[in-house]
Amino acid sequence: MSVRPSFTSAAAAKAWDDHFAEVDRLLARAGLSDSGLGDNLRRQLHDSFLAEPGEREPPRLHAAMERVGRPADRLRKELAQALLDRGSRTGHPVTIALGLWHALFTSTREALRAAAFGLGYGVVIGLMVLALLKPVLFRNVGLVRDQVGRLSFGTVTEYSGSTEVLGWWAIPIGLGLGTVLYLALTLLLRWSRSR
Repeated sequence: MSVRPSFTSAAAAKAWDDHFAEVDRLLARAGLSDSGLGDNLRRQLHDSFLAEPGEREPPRLHAAMERVGRPADRLRKELAQALLDRGSRTGHPVTIALGLWHALFTSTREALRAAAFGLGYGVVIGLMVLALLKPVLFRNVGLVRDQVGRLSFGTVTEYSGSTEVLGWWAIPIGLGLGTVLYLALTLLLRWSRSR
């Protein structure tokens, strides 16, 4: 059941509604609309508002909101868990990215885990982008062996005696490796969420 003070000030009522519009938007994005978290946050802010001294509602509500914190900060852990659980089940990259972003700000352990997965997904993006750039920048993208025999993968500005090793095979290899790595990371993410 939703808790809302009966405001006499239109400014306070609007501030309350705006605050919980953001809460509802965040919860809906994470699929947590029916979780009761919104009602818990409403009760916390309501109790904090009632405990604030003073007569004027807008300053009291503002002080109560400052005390309980921003919705994104208060919901960050729940949002990260819900988004990562859903993203690892569905494989949806935007959901995974949002979950990793929220996880960066929850705890040190979760931040390290999110950074590691973010780095892995960054490698996936790099492989895919390089594979898709190959038709446009044929001579400058791929696996290159220089005059000494060292191999470099990525974009090269000058070949000056270097040889591009893979040729057009860089496209299916890059897309294939990117796909396999993406699936492996997503399965590893699902496994790590279930532990």
